[in-house]
Amino acid sequence: MPTFTIGYLGRIDPKKNIDVLLRALALLPQSFSLVVGGDGPEKLKRTLTSLASELGIEKRIVWRGFVNAAGKDEFFDSIDVLAMPSQFESFGIVAVESMMRGVPVILSPTTGVAELVDKHGGGLVIPPTPESLAQVFEGLSHNPVAMEAMSSQGIWVTNEYLSFTRAGSQLRDKYIELVNEVRPQAFARSP
Repeated sequence: MPTFTIGYLGRIDPKKNIDVLLRALALLPQSFSLVVGGDGPEKLKRTLTSLASELGIEKRIVWRGFVNAAGKDEFFDSIDVLAMPSQFESFGIVAVESMMRGVPVILSPTTGVAELVDKHGGGLVIPPTPESLAQVFEGLSHNPVAMEAMSSQGIWVTNEYLSFTRAGSQLRDKYIELVNEVRPQAFARSP
C-alpha cells in the first residue's frame, strides 16, 4: 500500500495547531502517516499523544523530538509535504527550509511566507481545519504531477525571492538608491 507522509517541524505549542493535524490524520486512510519534529512542554506533549490514542492514530505518528540542523535533511527526506497549520507565524522559516529542498508546504493563511506561496507556488495556503487539511492531503496523494510542480515552484521561489544572493542584491540596490537621493542634497550650495 502506498504511503503519504505529512511532516511537522517546529516548537510544540498550542498556537501551532498540532491537534488539528492529528484530527486531519484521523480522517485519512491508514496509508497516511505523520512525522512530528520538535519539542515542547511535557504536559502538552502528553495531551497530544493522548489525543492520538483517542483518535486511534498513535501507530501512524512518529514523534521525533527536537531536530537539530544536522538532522533536517533526513527529516525533510522522510516526508512528502510539510504542514504548518499555525494560528500565526510571523514568517515561517521552516516552510522556506522545506521549499528549498523541494518539499511542498501546506500553510495557514496567517503564516508570513504564505503570501509568496499563494502568489508563486511551492505549496498551498488553506484554512487550518482538520477537514480542509485532510482533503488537501488526500488530493495530493493521488496527484504526483501537482506534487512535482509544487516541488519545482518551491525551489524556484526560494532561489528567486529568499536567497542570500537575492537579499544582498536588494540591499545593495537600496543603499545605492539612498546614496543617490542624499548625494545631490549634500553638495547643494547655500545662498
